[in-house]
Amino acid sequence: MAKSSRENNNFAGSFSKISGKKSVVRRFWNFLWYDDSWLSILAFLVVSSIFIRFIAYPVLGVFLGSSQPIVAVISSSMVHSTNNFDDWWNSSLCKEKFSDKYNFQKDFYSSFNISKEDFENFNLKNGFSKGDVMVLASPKNIKVGDVIVADNGGVTPYPVIHRVIKIGVDSVTTNGDNNHCEIWYFEENISRDKIIGRAWLWIPYIGWVKVGAVWLLSVIGGVF
Repeated sequence: MAKSSRENNNFAGSFSKISGKKSVVRRFWNFLWYDDSWLSILAFLVVSSIFIRFIAYPVLGVFLGSSQPIVAVISSSMVHSTNNFDDWWNSSLCKEKFSDKYNFQKDFYSSFNISKEDFENFNLKNGFSKGDVMVLASPKNIKVGDVIVADNGGVTPYPVIHRVIKIGVDSVTTNGDNNHCEIWYFEENISRDKIIGRAWLWIPYIGWVKVGAVWLLSVIGGVF
């Protein structure tokens, strides 16, 4: 009888601990979802960030085959001067100035054997803007015209997100639709192991949060 009593007490104690833990979890859950305080909002943002960074982000990366499945566009190097493709195709390559080699967009791309018809069939043929977000897929089977994200070897603080205009045996050449006159030297031969992913899904505007954070950090860095 004494043994049975101890077992019952142990069981009751264990059950009480489990119930207590469930109660704590339930209260925290209610605090996150139903509390309207600023502390609740802050806690929700922290928990959401942790979940996205350490759970959702890696799982999405495995599913899509990219080490960085989601990136925000933080420059204007892919912005077109007009939403009309024909006007852009026939526009000056160097704005008010003229290149020694190419006068117009069409001349530049023709030098890489890319015709107007080819470009019209490219993904994101009208470019995209600063503050947009790209969901990336595996960098395998890249084609001319694909938009890729690649490590630039530290030339800029962040990876480059530009269009492939030439494919070699072990490397690719990229250029921003809005970059004028010449290709950046590091883009002439980007080795395939530097390619992080291929733009698969375009989501406009929602990357402005990151753009704002980058700007704020640059301001703080300039002050200190």
